[in-house]
Amino acid sequence: AIMLIGTFIMPILAQYDVDPLVFGLILIVNLGIGLCTPPVGSGLFMAKTLRSDITTSELLNIHLLLYLLICVGVMVLLMAVPQLITVVPTLFN
Repeated sequence: AIMLIGTFIMPILAQYDVDPLVFGLILIVNLGIGLCTPPVGSGLFMAKTLRSDITTSELLNIHLLLYLLICVGVMVLLMAVPQLITVVPTLFN
């Protein structure tokens, strides 16, 4: 997904002067959210196989809800203030 989305979207983002570092980090956080949420959610189903005493909905409700809320909050924060991503690289330049 990273190679497909990055290949097709990066030339478009270059026209609009979007920093590739900002796009890459937002892409990784977004794909991490998608890895843990149904209907695909392969990470969720792999966690279910490790802990077979609870159902998938219980696993999602109990353990994953806080993680998803934090990830969505970080995603909104990074999209609202993209300068947070580029602070560390600008300090080293």
